[in-house]
Amino acid sequence: MSHGDLRGDNLFWDEKADSWSAIDFQLSFQGPIPSDLAYLMASNTVMPSVYENDTDEILQAFYSQFMAATQVYKDYTFEKFKFEFSLMVH
Repeated sequence: MSHGDLRGDNLFWDEKADSWSAIDFQLSFQGPIPSDLAYLMASNTVMPSVYENDTDEILQAFYSQFMAATQVYKDYTFEKFKFEFSLMVH
């Protein structure tokens, strides 16, 4: 499930839970795993220098965290993840 409009003004820090929370889910859809990450990276939610200089590191960190948590997508490769990110970001 993807948020569909995940950007800075739809994210809030929940002090009690000590984590980020998202609101505004009316554009949710079922799509590629990196969909929300691609939207965040391409929607000016991050500084341009982060997008230009740190994308590879961010992709690797996101992928590693996803793979550590998933029980369903154990055969999901980093190459497929990067391909889907590229499709969604453009």
